[in-house]
Amino acid sequence: MRNHKWEASEKATLMYAVQAHGLQWRDIQGTYFPALSQAQVKFKYYYLKRQQDNKPNRCDDMRGFVVDGAAEKRQPCRKGALLSELLRIMGAE
Repeated sequence: MRNHKWEASEKATLMYAVQAHGLQWRDIQGTYFPALSQAQVKFKYYYLKRQQDNKPNRCDDMRGFVVDGAAEKRQPCRKGALLSELLRIMGAE
């Protein structure tokens, strides 16, 4: 099943199931979530766990590197422009 929308009751069931069965994803998936894959169940658990621990989502970490409007637009490179710029910087021109 793709793009499963998790209900609050399913999230609670998942957390209970992990307490009861440990990290036995095959057992948890087969018993509580037969319509989902083991990977979906496991991913959701770790996602919820990160939220509980107040750790940011990895996607949120990447947003810190992107600053709107801060990057200059690159200009197309003209023949010799790079060499001329390098010579200018080095003071050879």
